Amino acid sequence: MKDQTEDFPYRAHHLNRWFGLKNFVIIALNDPNATINADEASMLMSCVSIVYNNAASTPIIPKHPGDSPVPKLLQSVPVFIPVGNRVKGTYVGWFLGTMGTGSHDAPISMRLDSDTGSAPRKITTIDDLLLIFESRLGFSRGEYDTVKDKTSISACYTFILQGLEWEATYPHMKMDTPSPARGRKVVRRRNPPLKLNHNDLVSFLPPSDPIDGLHLAIQWYAPALKSLDCGIPLDEEFVPMAAPNWSLRSIPSEDGGTYSLVGKWIREMIIENSTNSHPENQPLVSATNFPTMSLGVQLLEGVPTPDEIDFVFRKIMKPDSENVQLESNLKFEDFNLKGAFDVEPLVSLALFLVKYPSIRASALVWKEFVKELRWHWENRVPIPNVPRSDEQAINYKYSIIAQKLQLLNFCIERESTKKKTSTTPASNSQVESSQDSQTSTPVQVENSTQLEESSSKEWEDWEKGDSWSDDDLQLESDDEISTGIPSDMKLLGTETPLIIPKLQPEGAMTEDMVVEQQEIMSKFGTDAEGQKKRAQLQSVGLENDMSAFKEANPKGSFSDFVRWHSPRDWEQDKLSMRMIQPGNLWENLWEKSVPMASHKQKKIFQAEMEAEKILHFMDTIPLSQFVFQMGIFILESFLGILGKTEVKNLTAVETAVSELKEIVKKIPELQSSYEQGCLNVWEDVAKYTEQLEMTLYSACSLMARFPKNTKLVDDLMTMERVDIDDEELRDQICNVFTPSGDLPNADAKEFIIRCKVSHPMPMSLILPQRLYILLSDPFRIATAISSDTS
Repeated sequence: MKDQTEDFPYRAHHLNRWFGLKNFVIIALNDPNATINADEASMLMSCVSIVYNNAASTPIIPKHPGDSPVPKLLQSVPVFIPVGNRVKGTYVGWFLGTMGTGSHDAPISMRLDSDTGSAPRKITTIDDLLLIFESRLGFSRGEYDTVKDKTSISACYTFILQGLEWEATYPHMKMDTPSPARGRKVVRRRNPPLKLNHNDLVSFLPPSDPIDGLHLAIQWYAPALKSLDCGIPLDEEFVPMAAPNWSLRSIPSEDGGTYSLVGKWIREMIIENSTNSHPENQPLVSATNFPTMSLGVQLLEGVPTPDEIDFVFRKIMKPDSENVQLESNLKFEDFNLKGAFDVEPLVSLALFLVKYPSIRASALVWKEFVKELRWHWENRVPIPNVPRSDEQAINYKYSIIAQKLQLLNFCIERESTKKKTSTTPASNSQVESSQDSQTSTPVQVENSTQLEESSSKEWEDWEKGDSWSDDDLQLESDDEISTGIPSDMKLLGTETPLIIPKLQPEGAMTEDMVVEQQEIMSKFGTDAEGQKKRAQLQSVGLENDMSAFKEANPKGSFSDFVRWHSPRDWEQDKLSMRMIQPGNLWENLWEKSVPMASHKQKKIFQAEMEAEKILHFMDTIPLSQFVFQMGIFILESFLGILGKTEVKNLTAVETAVSELKEIVKKIPELQSSYEQGCLNVWEDVAKYTEQLEMTLYSACSLMARFPKNTKLVDDLMTMERVDIDDEELRDQICNVFTPSGDLPNADAKEFIIRCKVSHPMPMSLILPQRLYILLSDPFRIATAISSDTS
């Protein structure tokens, strides 16, 4: 048997708690619905007794020569037999063993009984408990008083606080909040203070509390009865606030503990769709044969309603100041992953889609998103909340989808500038007519081949010198038609100031465009002719700069251009060696170029064509590329929301994030493949994301109960039981259980009484006796009565 220090274990078999036994055997029927009645149990116990006695006569062979034989009896363990319905916990048990007396080992037996039901009498004092113990020992009334000084008592009061009743709803929808499943005490609190949401688009908190309850155990360990007043009420003798031992533990919910949004989306959209016969390169919008639906059409079940779609796009297109910025302790670029962390439209869209893990819903919302993008393009309205770095228009740390949004904004900006800077009245009408046609009838693409071949055709046009259209020209206003501004430099051999020419503004390319350009260049081969073609194509911008320089400086020379354009090639008042080599590219281009102002040159970057290519890309994005990139967005955004919470630095949360981080590192750099290796990694990502979500939701629930007490929440998350010694913390816990700050009546009161008395006769050996009583509904009593059988 265990000693007093191990009374009331918080996690143990019920027989361990009732009888204090470390080892025991239960004899029960295989069928859990079958029962053993009292007569059958008595017969089985008789058989057990016979087995025990027979075993006592068979010694065990000693392990080492010279050792005395050891009777098997010393190795026997208590045996229990359930009586009646097992749920009620009624047991009879028997143990036959020996006790050392110094001169010999005396055999003893122990009767073990557990019963439930109603209390035999009203129990209000310790004396009432002792009367029950007397009756179980067979003592006459008052006889027990002679051994009170050999008796000790332990007590445990348990207070149970059930989970919060909260609403984890989306602000624009109404959901029914389930009632508590069990438990006595409920704190009714709506909308817990820790919200896991973003711009009211999604709430990650589960619909019910992931913490089933808090168990507060207040314990007194084995004070001698002689130090207690056995006649006063129990609650006056055992005062919770004066108890030496407090311990608190949290109980996870069976339902809320398995709730997952992000992990579910990853499983259903990435892993399961890979086995649903969707071709990897099939466009998202055609993956389900889903018809185009306007916002005024009632949608099918399982997809967002028109009002929800309208709501999300209103949120997505809000100004910067009205959007919540995320904070992440996990930078995806560190893993060679390209996300869209601060590209607000994609962040919000991804978080909205996490509620609808289906291709049908994604296809519908994505179609509407592309419509929004086209509206912004046609009306030359920049897409809000798409950041642009100071160094470059496109941030290659972003995913391809995010880069496309940046490039589309770049095109809108370029076309807006063009619209504002018309030249002459004659050209004004042409520009307005052109822009009207662009607004009302954007460039239509017959098929994907046209756009796929456009880049290579552009290079061919440059090489062949095809004629230019009006749209290819850079148009500027009268105040900007000047070819440049004077500089402090002088043209060589003259006193004429060198005019710094106006040049064509730089273009921009997304990462896939750079790769495409490299592939085109590689097709020219490695021979001299191929190298010459590559050099010519790569120097288009340089030739335009030379033309603009000649227009601004009619008397300028090649040396003047090099001094201005490439100062490092002007050494000691002369051209560098590479500039004077016969047939060098720069000199050949200078001879070939003709004076022409930049606004009259053919545009190197054609914003209208690039914008249409972007919209075509968005409209025909492959299903696999969409789900993999959106999975990164959702995972990245979820961790960003986590970065805003008070629980982000908890040990359990940090551990879960660290484990997920190690798995995320394994995601291939190209996340658009249904290969088994990639899917296996995503399976692990889903698993560890679910674990992180469960940990996070539980931490938020505990933090809602104990705001700003991260130390206690951290301990509750990492320890099975937290000892509470600080008085201020005890007061805070009391306030959580009741607003008044006073603990309510205990949900369960347990008592263990121990004594050592001679049994069954006054001349018998003095043996340990034990009584366990649970004062709750139902009442329970468990006795372990030892008898001298010598």
